[in-house]
Amino acid sequence: MTAKDQLLQELEQTPENIIEATLYFLRFAKAQHHAPALSEENPDNPLMDLLEEFDQFAANIPKEDRDTLPRDGAEQIDHYLYGTPRQ
Repeated sequence: MTAKDQLLQELEQTPENIIEATLYFLRFAKAQHHAPALSEENPDNPLMDLLEEFDQFAANIPKEDRDTLPRDGAEQIDHYLYGTPRQ
């Protein structure tokens, strides 16, 4: 039995909400597989252009404003988004 056959068999017994999450993951994985690699060796890469544009944007933020930004955003994202207590 192939992996595809096994996946189809599992889908038959899986709740809809898990199927939706799996579909999103599959689409993400396919996009990552086909996305061009980020590298400075490929100057025509639109993702590199976006990163450079972000760097320029960030460089224009005044230092006093940068100093007020949270330094633990990823660790405390629930606190900043939903107001939950810090962990």
